[in-house]
Amino acid sequence: MLGGPRYDYYTVDAALQPDPLACAVTPSNVVNLRAGAGTYFNIIGNLTPETTATAVGQADDADGYVWWKLDTGAWVREDVVDEVGLCQALPLVG
Repeated sequence: MLGGPRYDYYTVDAALQPDPLACAVTPSNVVNLRAGAGTYFNIIGNLTPETTATAVGQADDADGYVWWKLDTGAWVREDVVDEVGLCQALPLVG
């Protein structure tokens, strides 16, 4: 059928699409990872400048700082890392 309508379509594999709420954090220097959202929680590890971590939630501490909860369960303070993505849209978690 010449001259008839032509329909092009594309399929997208949703598993290959980035998460719209993804938040990646990377420090400029070695920073402490904490067991909770505050400096009074135990240090449970470090995050190095060569490492990017995925944040999955956020919380405020008693001093007014924002903390990112990482997918590993550890916490890192917002002012010691660089963020990429929609970090401010992450859910508040405890």
